[in-house]
Amino acid sequence: MPVEVVASSASLLSGTGNLTLPWPSGHQAGDIGVIVQHLTMTTATTAWPAAPAGWEVIENAFNKPTTTVRTRLLWSRATSSSEASVSVMPGTGVSLHAVRMVVLRGCYAEGTPFEMGGRNQNQGLGGGTKINGIDCHQDGSLAILAASQVYDSTAAIFSNWTAENVGAMTELFDSGTTTGGGCCLGCATLPLTKDDICGQFIMDSSQGNAYSYAVAAVATPGAPNGMNLEEVASSSGSTTGVSVTIPAGACDPGDLIIVKSTMIGTASRTVSYTGATAVGTTQSYTSGTNTYYHRIGYATATGSSQGITSTASGTVSSHIVTAYRVKNLKDAEVVASNTVTGSSTGTVALPAQPACNCAVHFLGIGGGNNQLSGVNAQPGHVSDQLTNADNWTGQVSFFVKGQLSRAPTANQEFSVTGDSGTWAVHSIAINGTPVGGGGGSSPAMFWSNNF
Repeated sequence: MPVEVVASSASLLSGTGNLTLPWPSGHQAGDIGVIVQHLTMTTATTAWPAAPAGWEVIENAFNKPTTTVRTRLLWSRATSSSEASVSVMPGTGVSLHAVRMVVLRGCYAEGTPFEMGGRNQNQGLGGGTKINGIDCHQDGSLAILAASQVYDSTAAIFSNWTAENVGAMTELFDSGTTTGGGCCLGCATLPLTKDDICGQFIMDSSQGNAYSYAVAAVATPGAPNGMNLEEVASSSGSTTGVSVTIPAGACDPGDLIIVKSTMIGTASRTVSYTGATAVGTTQSYTSGTNTYYHRIGYATATGSSQGITSTASGTVSSHIVTAYRVKNLKDAEVVASNTVTGSSTGTVALPAQPACNCAVHFLGIGGGNNQLSGVNAQPGHVSDQLTNADNWTGQVSFFVKGQLSRAPTANQEFSVTGDSGTWAVHSIAINGTPVGGGGGSSPAMFWSNNF
């Protein structure tokens, strides 16, 4: 049976402390509850609160602590038709906490019922807040999109919920509160069929250019299928060498690990790795007296405790290193990698990749409003995108985005639009065997906003 919405909370709960959120009436054993949670934080570096007992954050459909306005999705599987109310915690440093719940039926009965998640933060709502595109691998799937915006009113403000290339979405709720400076929280869904390609999820706001956050996820009726990333280690410092240690058991032996390094320096710097193979060349973007550098690399997991060191060629004032495990792709092997650079608005054609079933492309770019759009004319090829940034207070940092094209055998073209500035695309071509019973035509899928 297809995934469908069977119930949602009658009203928005808001406050500054723990909120007791009841399961909507009509739920039954096996249903999936989805909590839409908004936080307005007093500082951008405050950590997210722990998920309630028995609940999990939908992977990638959440914000790391880099902004004061945040939205995330959490899920849990009901074991009865009379689930107890959930105590949802706001954490520390919160001026507003708001939640609502949606109940889904027809989802995969074991493990995570979500194939993918994504997020985007946007300050220019006049043209719509957008979640970068994803594609669907199973008939009967359901996309769920949530957005929040700081707005001191109880009025509804969202409209025109749309999945590009697929159609209009059905709004579930759009309600506001005046507590703690106010916010509006909205949610909409859309049934999807196999190989639907959502260019972007979009919603408009009547409040124009205001701080907003949006998250999306795709619930599936069968086992989620496709490649994904899971953060397994992260470290930061102000030294030339920063190491991450991947804990024993965090990866299976043979898993592919991708490592990302970003840093600030005042002169020319290069980045090298110990314990990982670097991709392409170190890239940089200068703003004022600072220059921002980024590079990625890859390694093979041992399954035991494993260290990777990122080393800058000279003094840096901030150095962030993060390692990710490639999930749901067995026997993953890198068969090629390269770096292509450019500047300002333009289009780049990446070098042809050898035969492979995954190609992951990471864009490092300077400036706060740059966007990456992918154009792939190869028959039967589709792509997914991601976005995130390592932020330093008061500084411009790199946005790192990625895209996968199915079985690429020829050049992939990317258009960069927005602010002028230098940018670089790091590409990795990967062969591997997908794990999971998604039933879609894609040999592997890439979707993550942790980069």
